[in-house]
Amino acid sequence: MQINPHNLEIQNPIQNGKSITAVIEFLKEVIPTAYIFCNCASTLRTDLIMVMDQYKYKSFDQIMSLLDFTLLGHKNINCTVYTYGTIHEFLSNGHLYFSALCTPENCVYKSTAKFTLPLPNPKKCIEIIDKATSLFDQNIQKAITFFSVARQLANESESTISGFMLQQACELTYRSLLLSLRGKQVKCHDLVVLRKHLSHFVPTIIGIFDENEEEEVALLTSIQEAYIKSRYDQTYKISL
Repeated sequence: MQINPHNLEIQNPIQNGKSITAVIEFLKEVIPTAYIFCNCASTLRTDLIMVMDQYKYKSFDQIMSLLDFTLLGHKNINCTVYTYGTIHEFLSNGHLYFSALCTPENCVYKSTAKFTLPLPNPKKCIEIIDKATSLFDQNIQKAITFFSVARQLANESESTISGFMLQQACELTYRSLLLSLRGKQVKCHDLVVLRKHLSHFVPTIIGIFDENEEEEVALLTSIQEAYIKSRYDQTYKISL
């Protein structure tokens, strides 16, 4: 009843040797939670998915305030909150990321002894993976083309247009992954914002350009700036 880990591997905190027990214990005490799932695929951070209790209520603003307080000083722990109904629908309909993550093996807390969320159907899992793979393959080709042109132009000292093409390559790569894993696009062109959205589904995307997160964000910001200025400022030039 599990998605093939060779296609999408989700690691739980025990396997990854990370101790987040104190954070989980506090969260379940102050926020009405049905389940907490953990993805430790990234060596740079731990991602928690909280599923709200369907029978208890706390306002979104209160939950966000409690999360901010709990995670203060834990910059390598990220937590995203979903309603029980949302996760139940994702699992029932078949969602690549959540079907792989929201399983008993990755559950670090549940409010009842019985696991009541839908378990992934093996046949549906294969269909989900095939669909996501097809979507990614269709969209990544444009990103590869833009990158090839960017590299060619850089070699020909056309650095300004090369910067424009490089941004497009990065944006389309992020979008290809988001469409495959999230199931729909994010209406945004900013690389830093797209990276943030994608990091919820692929934590290992953080640190691809630079292990220092501040340096990585600065690099993406520079690429984004080059894209905007080369598009709208006729006098803009990138000097090497």
